[in-house]
Amino acid sequence: MNELYEEFSWRLGEEGYYPISETKIILNVHNSEYGWYIDVKGLKHIPKVGEEFNLYFIHRPYGSGLCKVESVDHDLSAGVHTITINLVDRYGKLK
Repeated sequence: MNELYEEFSWRLGEEGYYPISETKIILNVHNSEYGWYIDVKGLKHIPKVGEEFNLYFIHRPYGSGLCKVESVDHDLSAGVHTITINLVDRYGKLK
């Protein structure tokens, strides 16, 4: 078993051993009352924790579209890199 683990560990370091075939970006927008998972395409910049992120399309129905990045999570599974950007309403007006 140790040999298998050592071989696996060594091969993971080889270029191209674990190819990433797809990257998904999900906005997880939430406050105390509402929550949305929004699958986005073509986002060129991943915001950092603490940065503001404006979602104009939720501004009118929910009072504020200005959010703050709470955390950014990365998951690698079956060749897919999923980036989840967790956002909270900046002013607490998503009600």
